[in-house]
Amino acid sequence: MVDPNFQTTGLVASLRDVSPRPTCDISFTFSDKTTGEKSELFAHKLILACGSPVFMAQFYGDIKEEKDYIPVEDSSIEAFKVFLDVLYNKEVPLKDMDFQFLGEFFYLADKYHLHLLKNSIVREVSSRKIVVEGVLEAAKVAEIFAPLEEFSNSLHQICFSFVRDNLERVLEVFGDEEVGEDSSPILHRLMARASRSKPKPPPVPTCKNCGGRSFYDLICEDCGAPFKEHALFSL
Repeated sequence: MVDPNFQTTGLVASLRDVSPRPTCDISFTFSDKTTGEKSELFAHKLILACGSPVFMAQFYGDIKEEKDYIPVEDSSIEAFKVFLDVLYNKEVPLKDMDFQFLGEFFYLADKYHLHLLKNSIVREVSSRKIVVEGVLEAAKVAEIFAPLEEFSNSLHQICFSFVRDNLERVLEVFGDEEVGEDSSPILHRLMARASRSKPKPPPVPTCKNCGGRSFYDLICEDCGAPFKEHALFSL
């Protein structure tokens, strides 16, 4: 799940098991916005720089970071810890993360230019099936992370698919007494977008022999080849 330029061994992953270690030379500090509680995560500049071009520029570029700590204000400590685990080549199960956490994770992958990780998160979102109880929450998360278009669009797409296939069940949500003023606009926007979203057209059979697309009774009308000699290609 890391970019291919980042070559690691089991030794690197083991450095994340105990922290802080004598070899750590950078820490990331966090402050809970509700309680004010302080916490920090420790890491190694060299390992982070090998995994992210942003960290490479930050720690070893022309204008490098001289402090041994970096305040983090745009991420939760939970999401940042998992992000660091990725850079240390530790196993990170995306399937166990909810949409909100995946959004935070995608933000960090985007910020630090981990393109393969971004693609993995989008694939994970696109592969999921949602239920009527979760469609509203999924739509909320999609709007929260709207600036991250790849992530937001993938989440919106599975919402659209659910709405198209389960319209009556979604309409029941509109009548739910628990849907308040904050939720109703999100539902209306979801329904409006779903109505404008068109499913992909089915693949069109194309003759391998002549490239024709006209068929009758599984026979190509242009060259007479049987259907078994054709392949399906999307438009």
